[in-house]
Amino acid sequence: MKYQKQSIRVLFFVFLLACLLTGLAGIARVPARAAPPMQAATNIVISEFRTIGPNGGNDEFIEIYNPTGNSIPIGSWQLKALTNSGSEATRATILPGTNLGAGQHFLIAHTGYIGSVVPNLTYGTGIIDNGGIAIFDNLGNRIDSVG
Repeated sequence: MKYQKQSIRVLFFVFLLACLLTGLAGIARVPARAAPPMQAATNIVISEFRTIGPNGGNDEFIEIYNPTGNSIPIGSWQLKALTNSGSEATRATILPGTNLGAGQHFLIAHTGYIGSVVPNLTYGTGIIDNGGIAIFDNLGNRIDSVG
């Protein structure tokens, strides 16, 4: 009787081990699928922003970035502040003839900005903390926005 109980336990353990190994072998046969292909960037994006910095509410900036493989003309584009009620107000207009090369950044900052990077363009009226920021092209199309 003692040996019969041990035999049953051993057989049960072997059965569980076989089930486990069979299950693992089944998992190993599942073909791996690749992640969906990334879509190529097609336009400028707001890559970084700050509406209040170490020097207070006027220590703010907006950085736009060109993730595409081509230079993009950004002359006459506008940076607008968006309020929490939905109204828009222009803060800065990029000089006509300005191009943003592939992989390049363009820094737009308040005149109170104290960062170490010199801005490409400055503005004087701050952006509220509970609103948003948008960049519009020269035809008035919203290119990107954050809030």
